[in-house]
Amino acid sequence: MSVLTSNYIRSILVCALLVGSLMAFAQNTDPLTADERAWLAEHPTLRVAPDPDYPPVEFFDDQGQYQGIAAETLTLLSNKLGITFEIVHAESWDAVLEMAKAREIDMLSAAVPTPQRREYLQFTTPMVEFPGVIIVRDEVTRDLTLKDLRGMQVAVVSGYVWQDHLETDHPKIKLDKVPDLTTGLRKLSFGLVDAVVENLAIVSYTLEREGISNLRVAGETSYKASLALAVRNDWPELVQILNKGLALITPQERAEILGRWVRLKQGRSAQEQTLWYMALAGLVVVSLITGLVLIWNRSLRHQVHQRTLALQQASGSLERRVQDRTSELEVANRKLIEEIATRRRIEDDLRSFRSVLDQTLDCVFMFSADTMKFFYVNQGALDQVLYSREELFAMTPVDIMPEITGQRFHEMIAPMLKGNVPSITFETLHRRKDGVDVPVEIFLQYVMPQNAKPLFVAIVRDITERRKVDRLKSEFISTVSHELRTPLTAIRGSLGLLSGGAVGALPKQAEELVDVAVRNSERLSALVNDILDLEKLGVGKLQLMLERCSIVDLVRQSLDENRGYAGRFGVRFELESPNANFHVNVDRMRIAQVMANLLSNAAKFSEIGGRVTVRVLASDDQRSVRVEVEDHGIGISDSYKPHVFDKFSQDDTSDKRSSYGSGLGLNISKGIIERHQGSMGFTSTQGQGSCFYFELPLSNDPCS
Repeated sequence: MSVLTSNYIRSILVCALLVGSLMAFAQNTDPLTADERAWLAEHPTLRVAPDPDYPPVEFFDDQGQYQGIAAETLTLLSNKLGITFEIVHAESWDAVLEMAKAREIDMLSAAVPTPQRREYLQFTTPMVEFPGVIIVRDEVTRDLTLKDLRGMQVAVVSGYVWQDHLETDHPKIKLDKVPDLTTGLRKLSFGLVDAVVENLAIVSYTLEREGISNLRVAGETSYKASLALAVRNDWPELVQILNKGLALITPQERAEILGRWVRLKQGRSAQEQTLWYMALAGLVVVSLITGLVLIWNRSLRHQVHQRTLALQQASGSLERRVQDRTSELEVANRKLIEEIATRRRIEDDLRSFRSVLDQTLDCVFMFSADTMKFFYVNQGALDQVLYSREELFAMTPVDIMPEITGQRFHEMIAPMLKGNVPSITFETLHRRKDGVDVPVEIFLQYVMPQNAKPLFVAIVRDITERRKVDRLKSEFISTVSHELRTPLTAIRGSLGLLSGGAVGALPKQAEELVDVAVRNSERLSALVNDILDLEKLGVGKLQLMLERCSIVDLVRQSLDENRGYAGRFGVRFELESPNANFHVNVDRMRIAQVMANLLSNAAKFSEIGGRVTVRVLASDDQRSVRVEVEDHGIGISDSYKPHVFDKFSQDDTSDKRSSYGSGLGLNISKGIIERHQGSMGFTSTQGQGSCFYFELPLSNDPCS
């Protein structure tokens, strides 16, 4: 060893002793602030993932114990700062970096800062520093630089800092990325690669451990492995704490750790020994700088703390007020932008919508769901009611419907407001500005646009001509029906006399023909009666003789009257809730007509030997009574369900119909129930049966 080198090292050791004395003085007090201690209390255990195979810096031995320079450094930090480190064993260095990116760990125990890693990590001051060297086989006698390696196959450990440096600064070097240094050195020893680039400490340790003797150090790179502790980038507090802990480690403690893991062997080249001296000198210099920074930091801490408190007190209130005001303005601005965008979108949609609606032949009215005032009418609506657009915008639908009061209109739209039905269709009159009433059919729909207030859309059609046709049809049906009754009554009477033996006994063949004629005359008579009832319902002339009576008694009487009919099909009736006491104001004859229709349908479409269940139930609010007629027969097809209550409508999908009717019974029954201020409906599953029901309001007082 040269005199210059010895003097150089002696000077370094003197400086190290001086730093050690100064740092020992600095250790007399707790280096951490109260806030830093509080942060550690909130994070009692820190997860650390070492490189599993990076000796002598860090590695796991055969027993799985964490060893090396970084391991002993963490032990010192734990003792000096009172930190608990949890060691996480990863499979490889690449796995360690992925865990750090995903924040599955809190720290890396030895890592070189690079731009790529700074995207998700923060680094402390260097813990130890080693020069990067070029390793070749002994047969290569000349010294090399990185420029000399162009075009050569050079092994580097995947994910290590040397890979980043060489890929960035020396792209012409062919990199062989190996999983660990041992693999790279063995490939070099066997001539599979031309060189290995790594730091001097790990190379020396690995060569000694593996007993590889045909390799040497051929030169130094321009890079150094400045190994530091790496911390997740959202914990800046921990970086400050660890820097203070590293500053507390004396040069003597650092030298002892380094001496246990890095040994200079005789026989190394002078260049290699010089590199080791430089590494040791660099370590001492790092310690010297760290110690001086710590002492200087302590001398300024009090002043900085006092000034910081003053600034915080002076600016804290202002910052809070600025933040609060900024937050309020941001919220208000977002709301304003959203409202403007929503309004523009609605206005654009309305302009397009109005352009289309103004060209439609039907009348279109739109009115608000809260004020009930019109806000849009198309040209057809203006032509129908003869009001100006400005006049209509000050009016509500009730103002142009003389037959419907405000209370009645609110009752009509209530189911839509509750979400029970999306729309309703009804007929009424529109009164024009000149006083003329126009019969109309209104399709009214409740619409709830996104980011806008709910509204009603009414599509109105003039049905004056349809009313005329309906009136002519009703008059024709009424005339024909009445004209049919007289000869039909005579025919039924004559057939009754023949069947009863008024002219003597008839031959068997003639008797059968008379029976057929009697049955068909009865069907024809029932059809005429149905047509007359239908006509009365259509023009609102169906008269009801209301009286207060027990609905259970009416149902029981209907069952008795229709048992004979059910017996023809082998079906029995059963009444549930026979002791219930519900009173209603109804026309007995009309309710019996409804019951007869429901019972006969249930009997016809039940299986032979089946049963029909009749129930009388009170509604949940105790304001109405519900009568159900349930069979277990063939049910109703899905395609026919929307047409069950239509006129002259029958389900032709069934091949089990025992007899045929006019297709008017259910339509008439529904009309009768609605004339009683009630409602009718059904449920059905094809192949399992149907349940028809009607509801009537309960009566607590006798009919007047």
